[in-house]
Amino acid sequence: MTQIALMKEARESDVEFDYFFFISGQDYPVWSNARISKYLTNIGDKELICAKRLSEAKRKERENYKEIRPFNDYSLRPHFPKSVLRVVLRKVISLLGFRKKLEFDADGHHYQMYKGSDWFGFSPRLADFVLDRWQHSTALKKYYQTSFAPSETFIHTLVFNSELRDKCVLRAGKATFNDITLLTFVDYSKLIKILDEEDYERIIKSDKIFCRKIVTGTSDKLKGMIDTHRTMEKKQE
Repeated sequence: MTQIALMKEARESDVEFDYFFFISGQDYPVWSNARISKYLTNIGDKELICAKRLSEAKRKERENYKEIRPFNDYSLRPHFPKSVLRVVLRKVISLLGFRKKLEFDADGHHYQMYKGSDWFGFSPRLADFVLDRWQHSTALKKYYQTSFAPSETFIHTLVFNSELRDKCVLRAGKATFNDITLLTFVDYSKLIKILDEEDYERIIKSDKIFCRKIVTGTSDKLKGMIDTHRTMEKKQE
């Protein structure tokens, strides 16, 4: 799992980090570096991760996570014969009535499934907790090996079933993907929207640290507007 590899690399580096952020190559900072630093200084021991309990989500969403997805850990090209076979196997397994449960036991711990987004912030404390559970649990690896979108559920499920849950943000089960993306402005209301200058006011009013999806060519003017905003914030600090 890429998230685990990144956490491990960060914790084994020679740099002592106060916070980490998961962001993608299509994310862009909205706040100035100074504002981000000030915010992190003032939040105390909070974790910047948000999720909702999957058992409370809409039925269609719950069903996605109940499907057993064989060969999930193999990287296959779209339309490649093995990729098609993987989809067929998933459907056959589902028709036969085999489902994953949204609650399960592993290594003496009972877990309810939680869903968030790939993009969140966390402390070294949370990273160490997740890495320890991953390293010592064959049962967790087995469960998530055939799960849908484990990057949106694995870390969230571990954390929200631990004492760290009180340091995090829990949303109601019917919350949208936009609602559970705590730090990043996204527009997934219909399709995944590529942001442009017409989205600038919404992005600024959202008061979120990052925005996505930024694409060269389409988002160039927006990036310039955000850069100007960040420069003005820096001068005000």
